[in-house]
Amino acid sequence: CGAPIMIDGKHVATWICCSYDDEDAKKMESVYKVQWQLGRIFSEYAFSSQILAKEAIRAKSEEVIMENKLQWQKILLDALNTSDKSSQQVINDVIAQVGEVLNADVAALYVKDKQGDLDCQYIWSKNQSMSAEEYVTEWQRANMKFRSWQNGQGSGKLVDKGYLVIDAKHMDEAAKKIMSGGPVKSFTAVPVYVNGNYGAVFVLANTSINKLWTTEEIEFVKQTGDVLRSALEKIESDDSVKRINSVLLDTYNYIDEGIFIREVDTGRVLFSNRTLNDMLGYDFTGKDSKTLIRDLNDTFKGVSTVQKPFLTERKEVSWRSYIRQFDKIMDLSEVSMKWLDGRKASLVILRDVQD
Repeated sequence: CGAPIMIDGKHVATWICCSYDDEDAKKMESVYKVQWQLGRIFSEYAFSSQILAKEAIRAKSEEVIMENKLQWQKILLDALNTSDKSSQQVINDVIAQVGEVLNADVAALYVKDKQGDLDCQYIWSKNQSMSAEEYVTEWQRANMKFRSWQNGQGSGKLVDKGYLVIDAKHMDEAAKKIMSGGPVKSFTAVPVYVNGNYGAVFVLANTSINKLWTTEEIEFVKQTGDVLRSALEKIESDDSVKRINSVLLDTYNYIDEGIFIREVDTGRVLFSNRTLNDMLGYDFTGKDSKTLIRDLNDTFKGVSTVQKPFLTERKEVSWRSYIRQFDKIMDLSEVSMKWLDGRKASLVILRDVQD
């Protein structure tokens, strides 16, 4: 006789008991009901074990996803809280770390240039296996030219959905055509908006495997795009400050009053105009500003009632002082500013009180 073993409603096995003579056959009549009952008990046990195994796998999978998400968020938070690195270094670090944790072979950031074309300006590749030039060449050989995407076939999907994925799960005829000519097997791309404008594309690509991009990974890539946006906006802002300061420096050379700019931390002179250089008889640039004027923090050192409101809370300070090099009493004004590379600096103007 045979007792079916059923798991989740499916007949997966049969438990068979055999007899070889009449005496054994009589014994079978007395045990088959027990056999069937034991078969049902075993089926229920096997089904419960299978459910528990699946639940354990699911729980482990969710635990891994949660651990990954915590690691991903730490990367983004560290990037946002970095104050001692340039924005360019932040971008390089972020795309490298994201490429590593998502097991990508290449991570690249295409940024719009002055002509409006998207060019690969930042790149990371696993084990430095591919240079920027090699990557761009191979990528373009596959007809995936991001520099033309603002008017091309991929831009609509990229902007409308907020991302574009091509892998084994997302592969239509257009995607097959794009991927057929080069080494890239799968990739995801997200647009990056800089000051409200479509200004860059962040790409993660695989050349060694056809990676399947999960929903969680795509969401993380989109969040990375927000961090890259912040860094690119800071670069754009710093560039504007540099352009303005560059124009001002040239303008200062045509002013009749002595002007110099000094670094706050060191006191070193970063710029001195022609008028001040003529007054001194030498180029003051690169010299220690304290040889000409005392730092107000030194003058009022220890006088906390003066120092706090007078110096630390004001961006512009004016005072009158005797300048030994000129043997004159002069009016001075100092204005806080940023130097071309973002360093804290101050602009000092010297005026003869008799003028």
